[in-house]
Amino acid sequence: MKQNKKLILSSIVAALALFLMIIAGIMPIGTYAIPVLASLLYIVIVKEIGYGWAVMAYAVTSIMSLILCADKETAINFILFFGYYPILKMQLEKIHILALKIIIKLTIFNAAMIAVFYIATFILMIPASAYTVFGLYIPWIILAVGNVVFIIYDYALTGLTKQYDRYWSKIIKKIIK
Repeated sequence: MKQNKKLILSSIVAALALFLMIIAGIMPIGTYAIPVLASLLYIVIVKEIGYGWAVMAYAVTSIMSLILCADKETAINFILFFGYYPILKMQLEKIHILALKIIIKLTIFNAAMIAVFYIATFILMIPASAYTVFGLYIPWIILAVGNVVFIIYDYALTGLTKQYDRYWSKIIKKIIK
C-alpha cells in the first residue's frame, strides 16, 4: 500500500477515535465504554498497515483527546490503557505459554488502572466520594471487578479480531485499493 493511503487510513481511524473520545463527556458511562470502543478501531490499522502506524495514530488520538476531551478521566483511561492495548494484545498473543500470557496481560491492566486511579485522584482532583458507595471506600473492589471485566474484554477483542480477519478485512482492502 502506498504511503499516502496508509496516512489516510490511519488519519481516519485517529479522527474517528478522537470523535468518540470527545462525545464521551455527554454519556454517563462514557468514561469507560467510549475508550473501549475507540480502541477497537486500531485493529484496522494494525491488520492493514502495521504496528508503527497504529502507534502513531494512538499517539495522535491520545494527545488530541487530552486537549479536546471535556472528561479528562476518559482521556486518561484511553492513554494509559485502552488506546494501546489492542495494539499490544496482538503482540502478546504470540506468547505460547498461556499462564505467562495471562499474567502479563493482568499485570499491564492492573498497573494501568492503578495509575489511572492515582492520576484521577491526585492530579485531576476527583474526590474520594466518587469512589465511595454507601459510605464504603471501594477502589480495590472496583479493581477486582475490573479484572473480571478486563478478561471479558480481552476475550471479546480476540473474537472481534478474528471476525475482522474473516469479514471486514476484505471490505477494508477493497475500499483502500
